Amino acid sequence: HGDDGFCKLDDLAEAARQEGTDKILEELGVKKMGDKARLKKGLELLMGGAAVTPVSEQENSHGYWLQTTTAGEAAAPAATAEKAPTTLQLRRVGNAALLSALVACVDSQKVGRGGRDQKERWPEEGYTSLQLVAAWQVEQPDNLDQYRAGVKKMRQECLRAGGAPPVTGAFDDVRLPGQEDLRREVNESFLWHTPSPASILAVMANGLDERYSGVETATMLGEGVYFAEDLGKSDEYGVRDRGPGDKNFAAMHSRLHSYPKDAPKNVFYTLLCRVALGYADRIPDPGPARQGLLGHAAKYLQGETQNWPEPIFACNGINRRDLRIVPGHDFPHHALVCASTRTGFCEFVSFHGREYTCPVFLIAYRRLC
Repeated sequence: HGDDGFCKLDDLAEAARQEGTDKILEELGVKKMGDKARLKKGLELLMGGAAVTPVSEQENSHGYWLQTTTAGEAAAPAATAEKAPTTLQLRRVGNAALLSALVACVDSQKVGRGGRDQKERWPEEGYTSLQLVAAWQVEQPDNLDQYRAGVKKMRQECLRAGGAPPVTGAFDDVRLPGQEDLRREVNESFLWHTPSPASILAVMANGLDERYSGVETATMLGEGVYFAEDLGKSDEYGVRDRGPGDKNFAAMHSRLHSYPKDAPKNVFYTLLCRVALGYADRIPDPGPARQGLLGHAAKYLQGETQNWPEPIFACNGINRRDLRIVPGHDFPHHALVCASTRTGFCEFVSFHGREYTCPVFLIAYRRLC
């Protein structure tokens, strides 16, 4: 856009054909040499028929980028071409019905408790509710394909076991317009996960990876990916985006807004994910998760052999990156469910993030007093 406002890119290309790119750049008021060179290249690509995509893979302040492959160029032979990784697309949700459903998902009656996991106690006077500010649909075909393959494998294992015991939750009856129905045979659910500001873009692009478990948070329930059915719990891990100029969220601002200065102030980000819980193991509190092989040995040496709980993790409790085998079968439990009566929250842990979980919505919300 120039002094006279916005113009269509195809109209700009046509004007460049007639008057020359230098003349158009002069009319647009482009003075910096670097900007002039980039825009001149872009105009030349447009004039050659390059495609325009509304989301930038690069982290810059512009909302559009140009593909350098035009319709007239030949594609590489299938035998020699490697599959290129698909790019992350973030599409702003504008559908009224979908936004209404997401508003209901964000609602929580358990916010602002200030538990030990609270990362940022803001506002200082406390808060009582959460308000949806904006939502983006997360589209990454490679992640979705991997998730569907994992769910297919999980479904076969559950069928061999005669079906997975049902896991009930807050989102059992949730219907999100445009989204596939939840697969109840694998205990699929919508759950919340809040990554750190430094990792949220990578999580959306590459999927959730349990190998990074414990880098920034504790792993009381094992070294997996943690989820909550109530945003009040996931909110405890949120970090406030102070708006334009907040270096922690500079990449997010560039990715989500055509003009980073338009980024809203004092919002928090979280992910709404599809999570297949499958044949889940259940514990009423974190105690059994803390109980490893060494703890068992200590109890044995002290003569405490009664009520000796079986380790819930693999390798007799040593391997906290996977769960024990389902009794009578040849596959491990797919997830861990801990419904703590002490905190009032139910937490879910998946130990195969890329296979059994998939981010579907990025949510920006505010804490309200």
